[in-house]
Amino acid sequence: MPTRYGIIAAALLLLLLVGTLPAQEKKGGDEKRGSIEQFEDELENEGRHERRDRDDDDHDDDHDDADVVIVHHYHGGFGDFFAALAAEAAVHSFVGAFFWIPNEDTLFYGGDIWRLGYTPYPYYRSNVGSFDPEGGQRHRVDVSGHWFYGGGDLDGRGLRARLALSPFIAVDGSWTDLQERVASGSDAARYDNIRFYSAFLNYNRFRFSRLQAWWGLGLMGLDGNRTYTGFAWNLGAELFPVRPLSVSLRYAGGWVADQYLPEWRVALNLHVRRVAVYAGYQRWSVGDAALDGLIAGARVTF
Repeated sequence: MPTRYGIIAAALLLLLLVGTLPAQEKKGGDEKRGSIEQFEDELENEGRHERRDRDDDDHDDDHDDADVVIVHHYHGGFGDFFAALAAEAAVHSFVGAFFWIPNEDTLFYGGDIWRLGYTPYPYYRSNVGSFDPEGGQRHRVDVSGHWFYGGGDLDGRGLRARLALSPFIAVDGSWTDLQERVASGSDAARYDNIRFYSAFLNYNRFRFSRLQAWWGLGLMGLDGNRTYTGFAWNLGAELFPVRPLSVSLRYAGGWVADQYLPEWRVALNLHVRRVAVYAGYQRWSVGDAALDGLIAGARVTF
């Protein structure tokens, strides 16, 4: 591991962690509700509505069970044929998009999918991004950190680490801490905080020289007034159109506090050997509330 890049990564982590030290404990006044407080209220309110609706549905089902009459309808002929054809096409499309296409190694990887490996860093040659069709290393580590600006008094910082266990499998973890300064009627101030975190086991579905795409399952949660964690999934891609630029897109969604919590993140990356600087946009939403803003940071590849 090159020493200078280890020093850069350590300095980046230190700066971000120092920035997470709490300014003041919540809460000192009720005169103004900030974006974070509105987001948490919306999350809890939507969760209560969801639980109430589910309880009502269960109650109605209990009363209706005795009155259920099952009627079987048979539709023969072309209707069944086209329905079966559509179902088979849907299954093949799903398997092809998320797992495997027949003869994929020949179509996409020159007949030897097992030879494919990671590049030491993106654009170590002008025509390759994260994967080298001529062979490469079996493992790689990416560490990144960024600052978040949501406008007004909302800002934060985030960390992400990606450990590639093989060209097919990677572990991905992220953590973002947002803070908002909220003034009170006495001109004092309080600070609202919320932290988002996630951990995924990802499958690198497409491993091309100029495109990497993945999906995976894991956990997603937040820590604010209360702490919630739930099952989640994610998918993403990074496109390497021309040296030294790439575009990355990530979507994650988890079931948190009986609500579906989506996260979007898009960034434009500028690569200089093992270091990439980037700028982009990040957003979480629930119900009618959202926390979003611009991000800027750096990524180091080992």
